[in-house]
Amino acid sequence: SDGLEAWIDSHARVQRVESFEAAIAALKQEPYDIVISSAADFLPFKDFHVSQQAAAILDGVNQGVGIVGEDGEFVWANPKLLSFPDEVRQRVAYFCIETFAWAKAEAGSGGSTVRGRRFSLATTDNKHFEVTATPVIDLHHRVTQVAAVVWDATSSLRTQEKIDAIDMAGRELVRLDAEQFSRLDTQERLALLEQKILR
Repeated sequence: SDGLEAWIDSHARVQRVESFEAAIAALKQEPYDIVISSAADFLPFKDFHVSQQAAAILDGVNQGVGIVGEDGEFVWANPKLLSFPDEVRQRVAYFCIETFAWAKAEAGSGGSTVRGRRFSLATTDNKHFEVTATPVIDLHHRVTQVAAVVWDATSSLRTQEKIDAIDMAGRELVRLDAEQFSRLDTQERLALLEQKILR
């Protein structure tokens, strides 16, 4: 939608191209964090074979991308996804199995569009990952596979935690009992502020 495009343009450096070939050429020139494309551009996946063009794009992005069958096995995965720990890949596969069952039930109940699902996971070594699982629907409206996109959100989560801690500290700093504060002399007021800042 136009609103989403405007938001992306204001928060990221965006390069638009007209074809898969142009996307491949751009990826050969420099790395990109994400590639947004129509699902129809990825039709080579339907027979479990990734075209050379799609492989070049998916190998060049900074997220893990994979396709999971109903049995929970990865039919295909890009190098970034394969570089993630076994624990992450196993949990992504499990989430894809759940998404497959959920999407099948949604499609069977007459849902016109079956959207993707998103979840977060934390590993035993305190890394955090975000996962989006999207059902792959064939021409007969059957769920055939689930496509997963996985990215390491550890750094952004830690940054958010720091921002939250600073915000909470600021709120605590300005939370003063006006009546109690007015009864203190200048030295006592400074001591109280210093105590709050240190805490």
